[in-house]
Amino acid sequence: MSAKVWIDGRFHDKLDARVSAFDHGVLFGDGVTAAMRIYSGHPFRLAAYIDRLFRAASDIALSIPGTPAELREVVLKTVGENRRTEGFVRILVTRGAGTLSLDPRKCDPCVVVIAEDVVPYPRELYDSGLDVVVVPTTRPPLHSLDQGPLVRAKVAALKVGCLDAILCDASGAISGATDAAVFAVIDGTLLTPPIESGPDPETTQFVQSLASEIGLQFHERPISKGELRPASELFLAGQSGEVIAVRSVDGQPIGSGGEGATTRRLRTLYRDAVRRL
Repeated sequence: MSAKVWIDGRFHDKLDARVSAFDHGVLFGDGVTAAMRIYSGHPFRLAAYIDRLFRAASDIALSIPGTPAELREVVLKTVGENRRTEGFVRILVTRGAGTLSLDPRKCDPCVVVIAEDVVPYPRELYDSGLDVVVVPTTRPPLHSLDQGPLVRAKVAALKVGCLDAILCDASGAISGATDAAVFAVIDGTLLTPPIESGPDPETTQFVQSLASEIGLQFHERPISKGELRPASELFLAGQSGEVIAVRSVDGQPIGSGGEGATTRRLRTLYRDAVRRL
């Protein structure tokens, strides 16, 4: 069965799903987006992600057609239309078609919902861990459609044989990986950068709740690039890849150079918990 894409109230076959070349999302990256993993036919924390999406749209004076409840129903309808019990769903809200200028006043918003396969990291890396590089760049605002800095960071990582990159700003503060939060185990405490500076607050909060369940001390605070190397464990947590260890940063091993005991325990807890939701 060909995938079906929901665009402004209608389903289209994947190969026929199109938006205008004059859409300001295409021309300028003007819009908002959110993505969620699908478990047993249900998008992970759907209501929370849509609420954040509406807030992000309000921040750029973009009016999403309908209500959050109506958009939730569209997402569930798209998941059902594609018979997805596992996978990934992405919502895009663009400014809509207009002129070649930045002026948004003649645009009507366009809403796109896609439900497709999820593409996690290769299975063997979940036991051995990822090699990553640190890329100096400023993370775009949460849920921004303009993901250019993240694409460039991913390209920089791939060029040196790594599958992901950790982002840091000009001061050396870490904001997360390209699409996952960063967690470090330092002196027996689990640390992560401030939630709102990262790419995925909902997943970060979920990992925090799992850490609390097992009595692991947890702190949310700024983490510098210099703190990554001395960490005993480092891992990423995000929607597509779930929890995966980082075994090296910029070619330097982290801890024992593989998955540590804390990461392994949280990876197992995360995998089991999301499938019970």
